[in-house]
Amino acid sequence: MTPQREKAIKLVEKYKNHSTIWIDEKECYTSPKKAKEAALICVDEILKEVPTEILDTYKFETNFVINERYNFWQKVKEEINKL
Repeated sequence: MTPQREKAIKLVEKYKNHSTIWIDEKECYTSPKKAKEAALICVDEILKEVPTEILDTYKFETNFVINERYNFWQKVKEEINKL
């Protein structure tokens, strides 16, 4: 199992606890679909924060770089979608 798949499973499992839907005071169920949606929102927020470009201040150009952290989280997102 890849580290990205492990992270995907852990995130979805964490959000299952927060995706409980109550039917009445005694009966509830968890929604795997809602847990996946929440985990995907989380990963999307992380991806927004990971830099994918650098500004070359000498040339005033933007250069796109391959960022290992960005690639990791992108693969986590792919694994969540596979679950």
